[in-house]
Amino acid sequence: MRPFGPTADAVAPRPPWRGLLSGSSVVGIGLAVEVGAQFLRTLILARLLGATEFGLVASVNTLWAVAEMVSFIGVDRYIIYSPHGGERSALAAVHSLSLLRGIVSAVFIFALALPTAALVGARDHATGFSFLAIVPLLRGVSHLGVIQVQRAGRFWPAAAADAFAALAGLIAATTAALLARDFTAVLWSLTTQAVVSVLLSHLLSPGVPYRCSFDSRQFRAALRFGLPLMGNGLALAAAYQLDRMVIGAWLGVVELGIYSLSMALLAQPISLLLRLANTAWQPRLSAAWHQDRSGLFPLLAGRVGRVGAALAATGAVVAACIGSPFLRFAFGDGYAVSDTFFLIMAGVVLARLGRGALNVLGLAIGQTRDLMLSNLVGAVALPVTIAALVVRAGIESAALGGLIGEILSWVTLVLLLRHRCAASSAALVRQFAGAAVIPLLIGMAVLLLNPGLPLRMVAAMAGSLVCLAVPAFTGNRLGVRRLTR
Repeated sequence: MRPFGPTADAVAPRPPWRGLLSGSSVVGIGLAVEVGAQFLRTLILARLLGATEFGLVASVNTLWAVAEMVSFIGVDRYIIYSPHGGERSALAAVHSLSLLRGIVSAVFIFALALPTAALVGARDHATGFSFLAIVPLLRGVSHLGVIQVQRAGRFWPAAAADAFAALAGLIAATTAALLARDFTAVLWSLTTQAVVSVLLSHLLSPGVPYRCSFDSRQFRAALRFGLPLMGNGLALAAAYQLDRMVIGAWLGVVELGIYSLSMALLAQPISLLLRLANTAWQPRLSAAWHQDRSGLFPLLAGRVGRVGAALAATGAVVAACIGSPFLRFAFGDGYAVSDTFFLIMAGVVLARLGRGALNVLGLAIGQTRDLMLSNLVGAVALPVTIAALVVRAGIESAALGGLIGEILSWVTLVLLLRHRCAASSAALVRQFAGAAVIPLLIGMAVLLLNPGLPLRMVAAMAGSLVCLAVPAFTGNRLGVRRLTR
């Protein structure tokens, strides 16, 4: 087969830092626009629709997220990881898988629309929920040439497609919310975003024909890589989305809206960081793994961990200090939550970003099975959440269940990766464990003293500066030196 773009051998194992920073900047800007637009969409809908209608928005988003997770087979990551991913036969094979995934997701959404609406007490809106099925059908025909060219360090086509699609979705959501004043605004947003994304993916892949094929070699290889990720998606859905269904059924659609908005304030920045890390770092980590496992790979892994730990600690400090007053200030007393909730969520921020750094390593070395197993363990968050709600009904109980699931999943992934990249995974554990100290101390002080907003902001700024500065001068640097001896 004639290759399109570079093979793994053509990816420089020791890329110039100028090239790395350039690629990372493109990815970062694109993801910042995309996630920022989604974040603004959440805030605008919460403001314009109120807690009840926003609870229905959260239900639709949950159904969409579950469908995405349980059908995720990582076709975009396969053509980055595989040494043969630059071939046109690989691109045609993953197009076929992407189309099949879209069909399966659409059937899944259509089948669960009525049960989901009934579960949150909105049976009359089941027809609107089922309209969501058109979104995965549209996304299934995306041209993945914009992903394949990332092997050559060309990140801007995919970044541009996703960013402009997200902006179109934001405009559609705002317009629909102003006109209709109900939850269907999110349906218009997701549909518009899918249409624009698909169109741009085809326009930005010039000279690369869109083809589908079932080439046995590429198809089997892509399935071997991706099928464990479907189990991974099931576990993620149980850990991160089905808890919202439980909250909606247990506490009502208003509490579901409050919980979802609070989670969005934290989860969407985390999503931005993890997607940036996967897109910008996986090609280089995979190339280093194939060519220089004892030298460049642990060095790059150490850098990922050091930066990730600093950012995780900073986010945790901000969440613990000003999460609760910010929510009330931005959206009113109807969206009030306790400091205890945000202290628990600070722990979730640390654990999720720590596991995200390990996920980057796992994807880079092709250990999708380990990612699946760790997330299956993390799915224990769902029964823990249910048990906690039985003991004490409140969104703090749901947050505690999520934190327990994150910690168990993180520990499991460390143990699983130990047999492939023990030094790198151990260094990440040390970096994130050390980063947790400052947020824990500051968060406990805020919880016990309950200071006013000015003191909270001072504590957040001071703690953030320390969290960003300490890793560069303490044990993190020592950890990287140990890896490269």
